[in-house]
Amino acid sequence: MRKTNARNAISLALAAAMAMVVMTGCGSKSAQATSIPEDQIALEAEPAVGAVSESQYTSADGWSVRYNPKTFIVNEAEGMTSFVYMGESAGTNMIIATYVEGKNAEDAINEMAESYGGENPYFSQGPFPGTEDEPGYWVSFDPNMEGSGSYMTALARNYKEGALIFEVSGHNGNDEMQNMEVSDALSLVIDSLQFENA
Repeated sequence: MRKTNARNAISLALAAAMAMVVMTGCGSKSAQATSIPEDQIALEAEPAVGAVSESQYTSADGWSVRYNPKTFIVNEAEGMTSFVYMGESAGTNMIIATYVEGKNAEDAINEMAESYGGENPYFSQGPFPGTEDEPGYWVSFDPNMEGSGSYMTALARNYKEGALIFEVSGHNGNDEMQNMEVSDALSLVIDSLQFENA
């Protein structure tokens, strides 16, 4: 995979993901990952690399997550995967996973915090989801309730020869129950992270 600046990689990934959301809404079949029919799932001993099964996505980079295919659409582009929430919500809500070769996870998080441009970023560290003791680095911005209600949380870990980054971006509205449903759906995807070699 090509070495690239983390900020540029995330910006391009977000732009690509948004473009694929638009394409999907316009009926583009190329933007939507292919689901394995239920009658074939039992025949698959292992999910194909980079394939979407009934409720599991497995990356060629060796990580996987589970998700609800009724509420998420999975898109792939070079170096990134997006999980776009398609349920009712106040705005666009998605998770973008990006692998940046040659980048340190903590540096990647600092660059994302700077590029996001929000006020009062909150930084934290702890075990990365799907691992017992692999350090994880977080940055989060509270919802902008004076504007669109947008918020962002990013988490990263050192992985292989670079950084694996998950950016969770969403929008809160006036419906607290709906906000919670969206937040829970996004969190369940992150919490389901597993690695072939943690």
